[in-house]
Amino acid sequence: MKSIQATLIVIIILLVWAMPASAHGLFVRSDPNPNAVLEKPPVQVQVWLTEPVESSFSEIKVLDTKGVRVDDGITNVDPNDPTHIQVGLRSLSNGAYTASWKALSVVDGHVTFGTFPFSVGEVDPAALAAAVEASSGTVAATPGEVIPRWLSLLGIAILIGGSLFVAYVWTPAWRQATEANPFLIVEL
Repeated sequence: MKSIQATLIVIIILLVWAMPASAHGLFVRSDPNPNAVLEKPPVQVQVWLTEPVESSFSEIKVLDTKGVRVDDGITNVDPNDPTHIQVGLRSLSNGAYTASWKALSVVDGHVTFGTFPFSVGEVDPAALAAAVEASSGTVAATPGEVIPRWLSLLGIAILIGGSLFVAYVWTPAWRQATEANPFLIVEL
């Protein structure tokens, strides 16, 4: 009975100690809006997220239908609103463009990313689809993201597994051994 109580106490401590789940830095809105058809070219692309972002690992890229970057390459985090990132644009002509963003959340350390198209002037829908396709690609997790996660999972497994082993295997076996031989002495 005491081993069950000890196990429950350990589980409760682990649950209380665990960090609360976070929804990551998710997309809130952008300027221009996704799928916007603009009469005049914008001078910048802006993205707002649900969490503050790390400036050195967050960026916005704007590509034309050929996959050529048309932004100035300098993504800034607004010092007054750390959930807001922006990048300046070169002079854009009429056509379809795709903005791709990625952001590292300061709150939970997760990287989120997204893509949205916009166009300047009248654009053929096929060109807009080509703009989205030009920017699409998969983003693989980096070792810096994967290794800490697996180490924490391994630590949790060892802690819970070790607690359960002591509670349900070691303690009953020790009791049984000492009851069978009361003169059993173990020195450490």
